[in-house]
Amino acid sequence: MNYSGEDNLQTMKLAKNYNRFLLNLALKEIRKNKAEKIMDFGAGTGLFAAEIAENLGGGKEFVA
Repeated sequence: MNYSGEDNLQTMKLAKNYNRFLLNLALKEIRKNKAEKIMDFGAGTGLFAAEIAENLGGGKEFVA
């Protein structure tokens, strides 16, 4: 049996409150530190990368 973790990633997409909590923590730190460049890394669905990029607006460099 090969385990890829895809089931977990798909299930975590449904955890709306948890994901919003994590996203708000990340955005708070990014804004507090006046980050100019943000890097997202990991083997996931890109859920947080898309949300962070959308919330930051222009003027930021984002690499995922």
